[in-house]
Amino acid sequence: TSFNLCKGAAKTSEAYYLLKHGLDYQHPDLILIESNMLFRTDDPLSDLGTGLTEFFEYYFPFCRYHNLWQAVGSAPSLREYYMGYLISEHILPYTGDTDYLKPTDERKKIEPLSTYYMDRILKLCEKNDIDVIDKNTKSYNERMEETKDYPADARIPVAGGLTIRYGGFANCVFGGTRNIVRNNTRSSHYMNYLRLLRSIDLGMDYHDLGYVLCDSPETMEADGALGPLSPNEDFVGISKFKLSFGARYTEYIGEYILVGDSFRYWLYKELMPKAKKAKMTVIRLIRNR
Repeated sequence: TSFNLCKGAAKTSEAYYLLKHGLDYQHPDLILIESNMLFRTDDPLSDLGTGLTEFFEYYFPFCRYHNLWQAVGSAPSLREYYMGYLISEHILPYTGDTDYLKPTDERKKIEPLSTYYMDRILKLCEKNDIDVIDKNTKSYNERMEETKDYPADARIPVAGGLTIRYGGFANCVFGGTRNIVRNNTRSSHYMNYLRLLRSIDLGMDYHDLGYVLCDSPETMEADGALGPLSPNEDFVGISKFKLSFGARYTEYIGEYILVGDSFRYWLYKELMPKAKKAKMTVIRLIRNR
């Protein structure tokens, strides 16, 4: 089971004391940290005040609940929630600039106070033998180490793709990423997100993310049609990646290969994959030394 221990627009200081309060009664095996709060800051003085307020309210609970005591002797009013939501007549629709989701070179830095409380959260979890979903930090630092030979202001290409758009169809012919910070920055996801946006802007009717090779079906349907298809071993991951964009999986009849030279085809089909696998095994062994 899981429990959402949070408050609206929480800062790291508030999350830290929420966690301390939760640990007074529970001992979870795993903590999943929402990282947006690292960037949820006001001015430094206000953030410091928030941290001090949380400190006193945790160690002196009457500071947090003193307003409720004013209602002793009379029935306090309670909010009504509907399906987990609070109905309010004071919420207005957003009517501002719609360009705020456009790509930008601006970057928001993590303030020292946010880092301070995040470190305290991680140490608190370590002290209580709680796992934290933060498995990519070590890998991220290793990847960033690979970029140290580049100038500080260098723009390092990490992903690229070729898309052909014609007659209402957008076909993703090629897509690839460099190994530098690939899994940590999710450059493949961002690149394909931009390709989708471009296809929408150009009025494309279809956006084809490309093929996924499938194994021959093991069974046949009652009417003699082919049974259900499933991606072969090498395409399971790429299939999940493409479907994560809300794509629709469409089955085609497949392709036939006309072999002109059986020996060369054997080299291509059997030997090359084994050579590539052996190469990657050696590279991993060297990296982990």
